[in-house]
Amino acid sequence: GNRENGISIFNSTALKDIDIGDGSSVNGKVIIANNGGGISITGTGGIYGDEADIWIKAATIGTDIGQDVNGSNTKDGPDEGTAPDGGGDGVLIDLSVGVADVTIGTDANASFDEEEKVFIANNIHGINIGERLNQVTIAGAIIGLLYNAGSGDFEDAGGNSGAGIFVESAYTNFSNLNIGGYLADERVILSANNVGLDIVDAGPISGAAQIDIQNSCFGTTDDCFTHS
Repeated sequence: GNRENGISIFNSTALKDIDIGDGSSVNGKVIIANNGGGISITGTGGIYGDEADIWIKAATIGTDIGQDVNGSNTKDGPDEGTAPDGGGDGVLIDLSVGVADVTIGTDANASFDEEEKVFIANNIHGINIGERLNQVTIAGAIIGLLYNAGSGDFEDAGGNSGAGIFVESAYTNFSNLNIGGYLADERVILSANNVGLDIVDAGPISGAAQIDIQNSCFGTTDDCFTHS
């Protein structure tokens, strides 16, 4: 495993379009385990009307689906073991200047939606939403459940030690957070984490973000019916 982040885009100037993963190809899958963190994107986004677009899809972070790879993302790499304590975030997006629109998981356009899903386990926060993100959509994601390749089931041993989804000091330019969606492929499962969804600061009353949560399950297994 890598000792730092699996993918790190750091202090990049004028970010435009970032696509990580490709659900339309069997070779487009991204697997990130045993690192300082999963995916970290910081730097400068676009301007209003020309926002940077960031899309993370077809990714398994801290675990793997279909293979016996259940490694955590830890701040000091694989020598720290596979426990989530002390790890990095599965996905961290925090811009210093500019603005970006973010999609994590499927875009629910009826094309490769199942293949675009993301699986995040064994991190500090599964997804950490930081500054200067305008529209954030998280859909088609299982966050906190660990896939057992032997049984073919999801288990609660892979919970993130922080929050499944963490939003802190995100008031700058933050307008919408959408979790889940109407379609089955847009469902978000948040289980076995210390906190499912933790919103610390989503903006002042005069300009608070709109937060929409639908077709999402907290504290269940991947079938959305059984307690985890």
